[in-house]
Amino acid sequence: MCIKTLKKLLLLSCLLGFHNLNFAQDVHYTQYSFLPILQNPASAGFFNGNMRFSAIYRNQWLTVPVNYNSIGFSYDLNFLENFRTGSKAGLGLNFYFDQAGDSKFQTLHLMIPLAYHIYFPIGNNKLKFSLAAEGGFQYKSLSTEELYYDSQFNGEVFDKNAPNNENFTNLNILNMDIGAGVNFEFETDNEVKIGLGFAVKHLNDAKESFINSNLKPSLRKRFVVPVYTIIPINNTWDINLSYLFNLQNKSQEHLAGVLLGYYLENVGVYKKKINFGAFYRVNDAPSIVIQYETNNFKTGLSYDITTSKFAKATNTYGGVELGFTYLIRNVMKPNLKLNKKCFIF
Repeated sequence: MCIKTLKKLLLLSCLLGFHNLNFAQDVHYTQYSFLPILQNPASAGFFNGNMRFSAIYRNQWLTVPVNYNSIGFSYDLNFLENFRTGSKAGLGLNFYFDQAGDSKFQTLHLMIPLAYHIYFPIGNNKLKFSLAAEGGFQYKSLSTEELYYDSQFNGEVFDKNAPNNENFTNLNILNMDIGAGVNFEFETDNEVKIGLGFAVKHLNDAKESFINSNLKPSLRKRFVVPVYTIIPINNTWDINLSYLFNLQNKSQEHLAGVLLGYYLENVGVYKKKINFGAFYRVNDAPSIVIQYETNNFKTGLSYDITTSKFAKATNTYGGVELGFTYLIRNVMKPNLKLNKKCFIF
């Protein structure tokens, strides 16, 4: 193996193994709407139904020696609903697990959001305001067995048995985590919806350090702004425009998307449709998306095409993502009148 090739492999290993360690970035998904409370705790209980189960799986960069895998799950419900005003409270559970790179860098994130939703009638329209807070923990760990270091390269050859001169004092980190968010949605009498949210994640700036150093990196605050609008065109078509902005530790993410919805059935309250379209993460990857949706169930598949400089390592292969959501509506308590006599046949 030539020295030039070896240097490239060392650089790639460094990128794969330590990009999360240096910047402490959160996991992100293309179809982020499948885990709304991951982006904003004010989304807990913000749906038409009683309970909601959601999950998403992402596998990224299959052609890279060590690809990235992450899985997310959320559950939320409504309670204290005021049937006269429409106001209600929401409670949820949000979880994701991510593993990345040669270091097998793992992140386990568990949060419990609590939200309250207030409805304001404006003529025939409705304004919905949500306020929320969340608390939980984040656990991170890594393995050093498959990592390579510049001190093991003497300028001519690489010796994996040479000392790495690194002092790892802790390979497991557990921190508390808190966040907060607000959300606004305006719905017109002809079912046009416009939504705007704002959330702050990691308000407590938890310290994260795997090595003995004067530097004490922290899990920086992440500021999230989701924007969306749903516009019915006719009884057969609608359009969903969305935009997500993330800011964390000087890193920005801009993700814009457009989905066209084609109704296979649209009679009264019963709906069945297919959504298809594209998303674009600025300076990173375009994505194609297709989804199937009914009143109670939604599933989606997306594929990211890497167009950034990292495409040289991935042969432009990107990330595959599969998500689903299931709603339970109108859960009624049985009204049993056991004190009444009845005939037995």
